[in-house]
Amino acid sequence: MATLQAVRAYLAGRYPDPPPDQAWVNECVAALLAAGLSADAHSVEHQYLCSDLGASTTPSHTLPTAEDVGRHTTTIPGPLIVQVHSVMDVGVSAVSLQRTMEERRDVLSGATRIRRMDDDEEVKEGKVPPYPRSMLALEVSDGRTVVRAIEYRRVEGLKLADTPLGTKLRLRNVRFLKGTLLLTPHNCEVLGGVIEALEAEQGDKFAAALAARIENARHEPTDTSRPVQTRRTLPVRTARSSTVAALPPPRAAPPKRRAAVAGAAARRAAFMNPPSDGTIDDSFDVDEGFLDDIDIVEAAALNRQRAPERQRQRQQEEEVDVIEISD
Repeated sequence: MATLQAVRAYLAGRYPDPPPDQAWVNECVAALLAAGLSADAHSVEHQYLCSDLGASTTPSHTLPTAEDVGRHTTTIPGPLIVQVHSVMDVGVSAVSLQRTMEERRDVLSGATRIRRMDDDEEVKEGKVPPYPRSMLALEVSDGRTVVRAIEYRRVEGLKLADTPLGTKLRLRNVRFLKGTLLLTPHNCEVLGGVIEALEAEQGDKFAAALAARIENARHEPTDTSRPVQTRRTLPVRTARSSTVAALPPPRAAPPKRRAAVAGAAARRAAFMNPPSDGTIDDSFDVDEGFLDDIDIVEAAALNRQRAPERQRQRQQEEEVDVIEISD
């Protein structure tokens, strides 16, 4: 069995910030021994990953406070350990997520009934529909300070409904912009773990969050009115008419615009159309425009459910447009 000092050194080396609470380590080792279990470094590490950082660590001041939210881009060098408190896909409409949630519940409840009939093969063959995957927004904390995090690039290991609440993440050189951590595969490592108390409430809180998003979308004001435009066509003239002035030569086709390689336009294009070859450029210079892009994606997801109604209104407006044709 590893000595208590060796266990402390192991945890402090792998998880330096926030620092492990030495009193918690002592109690963890004692509890494992009292239960007749191994109290080596890996056993204590497992308990650490399944603990609340607020109880197993001492305070850290690495995460920016509320007063720092208004600052420009800040880089957190790390390594910093945080735990996941909530997960939501802001790039998918709440209605679509809610529909999938209900389908998953139906399948899981059916699997429960089959399991009671001792038919394990049918349970294994039951397919639980996955949630649509776009861009995840998370709430994470170091056990004391809760901040928002957004996937700037998809992070493997983070998945709606499959990532338990309390999962620990190791962050290195992560950008912090206006109160939001910008996560990429280069700066975020999923370590695993779970907090049972958070996970037990995950289903109800997720359903409540979806209901709130749908309710907000219903009450969000939309301006669907537009003025009726009058269109006028030029009088038709014959080519032989002597009164027709000579037509000017056709305009040269405008030069094709080059793809943006820098600035806000390039960042917007990279955000809306990420590279598909698996390469990731983590040298981007993020500014407030990136969060504006996030707001656009989130607003589009919230309003997508109202698209059919808007289409009907648009068709009705087009029917009343007046087109005036000159003689």
